[in-house]
Amino acid sequence: MFPPLAKALYGVQERLLGRNTFSTLRELRQSQWWQRERLEKLQLQRLQGLAANAYAHTPYWRSVMMRNGIRPSDIRTLADIRLFPFLTKQQIRQ
Repeated sequence: MFPPLAKALYGVQERLLGRNTFSTLRELRQSQWWQRERLEKLQLQRLQGLAANAYAHTPYWRSVMMRNGIRPSDIRTLADIRLFPFLTKQQIRQ
């Protein structure tokens, strides 16, 4: 198949599935040149968003966070990921 045609068809498929593959790829291509501070700021924002989303929408993670005294607002640095306990295969299976 011709690469431009394949890319166009893949783009249509991704839009229909509600995925942002090409914008993510564009962001990754740009961010590979960013300074460490800018990358860490992005990582922290994403960690904070992930913690807030997990707390708001996932009963398991909300209970884990409550049991360990963690609130999404407690995530202030990348090192705060250490507040979360390890997740084991056995826990996933349960």
